[in-house]
Amino acid sequence: AMKKGRYRREKMSGLGYEDFKKVFSYFCFRTFFKNEFGQQNVQVALLSCYSNLIHPDPHEREKILQKFERYLFHARYFGASMVASETGSVIPTLGYSEENFTDEVFDELVTVVQRLVKTGERYQTMVGIEAGLNHPLFSNDRIQELIARVPSDFLGIVYDPTNLITPETASKQVEIVAVAFDKFGERI
Repeated sequence: AMKKGRYRREKMSGLGYEDFKKVFSYFCFRTFFKNEFGQQNVQVALLSCYSNLIHPDPHEREKILQKFERYLFHARYFGASMVASETGSVIPTLGYSEENFTDEVFDELVTVVQRLVKTGERYQTMVGIEAGLNHPLFSNDRIQELIARVPSDFLGIVYDPTNLITPETASKQVEIVAVAFDKFGERI
């Protein structure tokens, strides 16, 4: 026999008893981490969702982007204000390809970042994108172009200058970092 309160809850919420238990557990679970971290004075600055955001297989890319969007939604429950990733590669397993440096691939990256930032705006969570020599976002100029094409306060740049230094530019590394802070320091 079904208990009266359980029947009423199922009728009002549209959830069965097992569904209701899952939803209730989820709400408890999501606050658990934030509370536990707070009690230990641990602050979570960002969630890492490093993935191949420009995966060449559209089906795989969609799965990756949906995962990133879930991270954007859940970041607040950990007290994180950002979810971050590198851009990825046209090679499914990542790696070096000169095709990563083409305008067409950069345009794909811009489309992906626009989508993620739009989701970030909805959930009030920043999207952090990290540059790298083997990626479509491979220089200060490309970073500046991405910022110009995705004009949102919810786009941040995870700036690790070692990812942009080559043997040829090693002697100019301080200058490269200074230029970055001059051009887009407020986004770093």
